[in-house]
Amino acid sequence: LAINRIQNVTVYPLGLSDANELLPLTTIEESSGMASFAQTNDHSSGWTYGTTVVPVKRADDVMTGNVKAPLLIKLDVEGYECLALRGMQELLKNTQPAVLVEVEPLLLKRAGSSVSELFEIMGKQGHIPFSVELTPGRIGRRLVLRKLTTTADKSSNNVAWLRSDGVHWSRLSGVMI
Repeated sequence: LAINRIQNVTVYPLGLSDANELLPLTTIEESSGMASFAQTNDHSSGWTYGTTVVPVKRADDVMTGNVKAPLLIKLDVEGYECLALRGMQELLKNTQPAVLVEVEPLLLKRAGSSVSELFEIMGKQGHIPFSVELTPGRIGRRLVLRKLTTTADKSSNNVAWLRSDGVHWSRLSGVMI
């Protein structure tokens, strides 16, 4: 953040969940970006696994009152998305953020969740799902948000949820199809 002079981001040194507790975080030492609170059973890959106990908290307990809309929440928590979202119900209701989530069915299953549960949690908050796509444009590629309408559509890896009554809807309407 400092190298890129980004100043409007607050870093919280903890994980997000639906309860305040300590959880084991499994990491793969050969990968700087792969870690999960979800059960990891595949130790046959030859990778070196490590475990660190990390505090997790409900976003509603940490961020409510400290956040001003508009807000973007980006979740890429290796299958723990449902638990993180369940812990931020008040934040979602009060700030009506755009929510961008990586949807990986196998990782959700390892964490005891599912794609359907993820879509149900967001739907109850009034968020409408869109796949996030880059398509060829006149110059380079352009961002497209394609509304997801059927169960089969839920296989999209990157999903943005927007509320039709939120500020992001009008801002992004030009890229929605």
